[in-house]
Amino acid sequence: MPLTLPWDIATTAHLCALHPFSIETTLGQPGPLLGTDRLAGGGFHFDLVTAYEHGLIQGPNMVISGAGAHGKSALAKTYLHRTTALTTQAGRPRWTAVLDPKGEWTTLGHHLGYAVLPLQPGGTLRVNPLDTTPTTSPSERHSRSPTPRAVGAHAADSPTEPERVDDLVAGLAAQRAAVLETLLAVALDRPTLDPSQHRLLLETARHLTTHTHAIPAGPDAPTLHHVRHLLAQPDHTLAAGLDTTLDELLDRRRPLLDATVTLLDHDLRGIADGPTTPGLDWRTKPGLILDLSALLTSPRALKLVLTAATGWLAAVMHSQPATHKLTIVDEAWIALDDPAIARHLHNQWRLGRQFGQVNILITHAIADLNTNHNGGAGAGRGGVGSAEGLLNTTSVRVFLHQNPEHVARLLADMGLTTRQAALLDHLPPFTALWQIGPHTALVDHTIAPDEWTFADTDTAMTGKR
Repeated sequence: MPLTLPWDIATTAHLCALHPFSIETTLGQPGPLLGTDRLAGGGFHFDLVTAYEHGLIQGPNMVISGAGAHGKSALAKTYLHRTTALTTQAGRPRWTAVLDPKGEWTTLGHHLGYAVLPLQPGGTLRVNPLDTTPTTSPSERHSRSPTPRAVGAHAADSPTEPERVDDLVAGLAAQRAAVLETLLAVALDRPTLDPSQHRLLLETARHLTTHTHAIPAGPDAPTLHHVRHLLAQPDHTLAAGLDTTLDELLDRRRPLLDATVTLLDHDLRGIADGPTTPGLDWRTKPGLILDLSALLTSPRALKLVLTAATGWLAAVMHSQPATHKLTIVDEAWIALDDPAIARHLHNQWRLGRQFGQVNILITHAIADLNTNHNGGAGAGRGGVGSAEGLLNTTSVRVFLHQNPEHVARLLADMGLTTRQAALLDHLPPFTALWQIGPHTALVDHTIAPDEWTFADTDTAMTGKR
């Protein structure tokens, strides 16, 4: 028997309570004003760190995607500008790093007092991808108050100083090996290295970390030149650590040695081929911009420098435990078609929370995060799994105008409703559909007059300044 009820008339506030799936509510969290929410009405406030602290999202990462000339970079720049203004007045300090392939963030960087570091082939400014500064030294760990032991427990239950050093060496070696593996996989045009090469690089990194009689960091950290020398002249100690003979090792290391030499002599020459340049002022600044625009016409070199820079930035981030860290990767599509780099970024994002790090990725289309390589070779340890992993650790997804050929993919992969997907190829510039965990907002973003000086990326075409 059908159930019939009389019609009723109510305000949207009441209807929202009666049927909450029809009308969105505001997030109800503090944060900078970014625009107007069409669905909930009123201002749209959002901050990535605050959303995570309030439990609105599970992963503190965000992807901004959309067609060109519709406001992706402008949205991200105004977000950074406004959150910086708020967090400098109160709250936990923040430190921001921007990987800028087109040189479009330098104006904002200077405005915010960031260090702006232009990296260029054959230049004098270098960053060392193996300069992986530990978060704490063995002496610092030893000085911390230990967890009280139960009555009758033995001192042997706690790690000894040599054990702490061994753990720290193993962690540093693993971080350096991960950066080396990504660099050499890109150099060899492979989605991933084979297990024997992976093990060789891990043992190489361990060898370089332990055979300097210290845990090197800063100017004493091993460089790619040390890697080249060890691969060129491996010894019996390295062979023994790999359970093999020196003759077999000489055959195994050849592709890696050739790739390392190519990096040093060509792709990373003058950029990441030596110790980090002393005197860089990023330590005293609230953030830094890595300007990679000199490499924009060399896609291979740009990918390699992006990898090297993220390896160095991981050390920079982890050495600042008292601050929240934000990494922004603009024009991410340039790098994400390489499965090795997608895997590298996924691993960094997955571990970022324990260091207080959040991430924003800016790309043209979500399809950039679902690339395959070499006709399917990227599956598993390659690009597809890692790209999907990036999306799985991303709880905030911002969609600006999407080209029609990308809308169907979003409907299938991103959990959008048919109505939401249909909106995307009709959105005007600076209007975006936000997915914040289970919450949805349709936002008309506003850019203040004084923000156009750093938000407008179209001055070369329009001549306006």
